[in-house]
Amino acid sequence: MINLKHQVLKISVLILLFVRSFTNLFSDKKFNILGIIDLNPSSLIGLLIILLFIVVFSTTLIRKNSHRLVLIIDRLDLSILFFILLIIVSFFINLLTVNLLTGLFLRELVRLISIFCLYFLVRELFISENDFNFLLKFFIVIFIFPCSFAIYQLIFKKGNLAFKDLNRVFGTFSHPNSFALSLAFFLLILIYFIYFSKRMSNKLLFTLYFILLFVLLLFTHSRNGILFFLFCIFILSVKFYYKRFFTGTIILLIFLVILFFPFIKERWSDISGIGDSIRNFFVFDRFNSKDSFDWRLMNSRYLLNISLARPIFGYGLGSVSIVNPLRADAHNDYLKILVEVGIIGLLGYIFVIGNIFKKLFNKIRSIEVYKYRFFVYLIFYFFIGYIIFSFFENYFIDTLFQYYFWSILALVGNFNKYCNKYCNDKESTEIK
Repeated sequence: MINLKHQVLKISVLILLFVRSFTNLFSDKKFNILGIIDLNPSSLIGLLIILLFIVVFSTTLIRKNSHRLVLIIDRLDLSILFFILLIIVSFFINLLTVNLLTGLFLRELVRLISIFCLYFLVRELFISENDFNFLLKFFIVIFIFPCSFAIYQLIFKKGNLAFKDLNRVFGTFSHPNSFALSLAFFLLILIYFIYFSKRMSNKLLFTLYFILLFVLLLFTHSRNGILFFLFCIFILSVKFYYKRFFTGTIILLIFLVILFFPFIKERWSDISGIGDSIRNFFVFDRFNSKDSFDWRLMNSRYLLNISLARPIFGYGLGSVSIVNPLRADAHNDYLKILVEVGIIGLLGYIFVIGNIFKKLFNKIRSIEVYKYRFFVYLIFYFFIGYIIFSFFENYFIDTLFQYYFWSILALVGNFNKYCNKYCNDKESTEIK
């Protein structure tokens, strides 16, 4: 009976993740909840994830199993609980002092809490080596769905045309930059599959998938996304310089970049003017509103000045585009959190990412099985890139990517339960 319930909960998580992979297509559809908040299908998925978490958590409380309760709190992570507490405190303070939409606050609150609830559910339910392999392949398979939409957008020119009429593909994501981030993430995971797959047919299949994702990454025309991925590949190649696989991968990527350069050069044309933009902005206090880099400098200045008016608790979740005179988002995760949740929220977020960094680093040192340690290296270097490139993009608002990323972090968190017992088993280093 317990096993049956466990399987039902796992299947429920998988169904929610699968459905969430395409709910962005229906973001304009709204459902009113109790006359207080309008939720779109993506928000409803978040609410269902929270309810599923409540079911698992309350079951433990009913059983009055103190050991299990301590384990649950450990899996939730104190840094995450602290961050959520700060968000809720800021939320209620801003409900009383700032004249903004309550529904906007609640929607963002549901979104953020659902991310961490999913992290707990994956850590609680997917605890074996088979679970790790299955969920990783599950993500690879369901990611075909947004990629299929991206191919359609590429062929029929149905992508985002806002920048100089470039056809920027975005799949089922809300923006090409969000899609590019997820593409970079899954490209690294595919490196793991290519390297450790035992069958040559699987290696070939994963390699073809890798090439497809990289081509789609180029056609997002996302400078941050492409540089993010090349950054991760570079530090991996430095770490594993003795592996021919990475040398071959880098040569392949350079070849593809050169091959598709005519299609992406216009998106990169303003990079040569970054020096002029910085000098004009900081020395002469002027900017070109049509230049992407200039615009971001101006946007950051506005938001920093705005944050000084409410430095402690911010203006409330989701408020950046409302309080910003440009009616735009921050294009900087740290600045966005500073404006919305204040200094306390920013410190809480830094506490969370610092704790993740520490845990991933400790995993690398403690895991003995090479394939698992290699996988943690992939996630660790990706996370380093995530910390750096979050200064230039809105990554934390990309809920679908956050679901993927935190689910994988949860799987990595469970590695010590099974990986070290196979340290002398050669077959365990292969993926069939």
